[in-house]
Amino acid sequence: MQKYNSDKEQAYFLIQDSQLNMIGTVRIYDQKKDSFSWGSWILKKGIKSSYSVESALVVYAYALELGFNQAHFKVQKNNKSVCRFHERWGAVKSSESADEFFYVIKKNTILESAKKYLKLLPNKIKITF
Repeated sequence: MQKYNSDKEQAYFLIQDSQLNMIGTVRIYDQKKDSFSWGSWILKKGIKSSYSVESALVVYAYALELGFNQAHFKVQKNNKSVCRFHERWGAVKSSESADEFFYVIKKNTILESAKKYLKLLPNKIKITF
């Protein structure tokens, strides 16, 4: 993680629960104009399912605060639960390879979807640099 701390092309996040226990990681990378990718999303087995939504809310809030207007990312085709997760958020398949689906989601869709999920957070998201 120390190596990634100095990398200006990506940002890694450590995901913690309310007791500050480590429950996962996620990163933002692959900037293309006003679009970013996110992935390396690893969550500990057995945690509350709402942590996936909460961590997505934080990723999107951070990226929008940086000025991005959309996200692009890829998901392994056999990872059906992650595909469903992104599609519920409003991500649209833009293409596919033999093994992966490629998705995009625009800022207005992110904001509309976030309204549904913000009630899961006990406090508002506050981004500080």
